[in-house]
Amino acid sequence: MSLTDQISSLLGFSSRAEAQLKSIADAQAKSSELAAQVSDLTAKASKLETDLAAANTTNAALTAKIADLEAKVTAEGKRANEVLASQGIDPNKLPETTPAAAAEPGKPKVSAKQQYVALLASNPRAAGAFYEANANEILASKN
Repeated sequence: MSLTDQISSLLGFSSRAEAQLKSIADAQAKSSELAAQVSDLTAKASKLETDLAAANTTNAALTAKIADLEAKVTAEGKRANEVLASQGIDPNKLPETTPAAAAEPGKPKVSAKQQYVALLASNPRAAGAFYEANANEILASKN
């Protein structure tokens, strides 16, 4: 092998070595970029897990509150039936007690929205309770 062949062989080797070193440097840069992305995603996942735990706690509290309110409604219904029974009144024969049914015959019925607006002006707390009970009807009302 001549000196020229050896030099050309060494140059070919050095260019391959440089290409491999460049590819290793690129891989290391990509690796550090991916490590940063993993770190970012881990932080986001941790925050989402914390948010989920908070939402589950809130959900449990609201579920307990709903159960408590349902128990109170049941208890009040029993108490109302007991009061009616003590007075000799059959609860099934009582007229409908919705505001629309309570309107006098001959007078135009007042819409739920009109009742809500009137209550809002006179008794905001009662208006809130009325809205909770009749929200769909109020929102559907055109008056």
